[in-house]
Amino acid sequence: MTSPDAVRLPGDLRGALCPQTDPEIFFPEAGASPAAAKKVCAACDVTSECLALALSLGTVKGVWGGTTERERQALKRAAGDELRRTCRGCGAEFTRAATSSRSAYCGDLCRHKARRTTQNASQTRRTSPRRAA
Repeated sequence: MTSPDAVRLPGDLRGALCPQTDPEIFFPEAGASPAAAKKVCAACDVTSECLALALSLGTVKGVWGGTTERERQALKRAAGDELRRTCRGCGAEFTRAATSSRSAYCGDLCRHKARRTTQNASQTRRTSPRRAA
């Protein structure tokens, strides 16, 4: 076990239970269960502050705020990692999830309009007479 005095925590995390617990449980081996660490976190008074710190720091290894690194990544994605984009069709700004594959247009109307324009241009090239070189 680690004594509370041996670990320096930010002011928000004073009173956390992790300094009084074996630090090994918060960094389980690959494939090992984080259940023991999550049990400590469940009884802790500063779990939400700890989670907020881990999320603000970015990629942090181990169990923080009762969550694993993978769970925190999922929380960030769910929180709305969104991108501001400009529609290719109408020029309006819109917000689309970073994971969206169809994010060039603000909606179906602009997407279909762009498709029709491309098809018309293609057809015009096919039907117009070619010039001799």
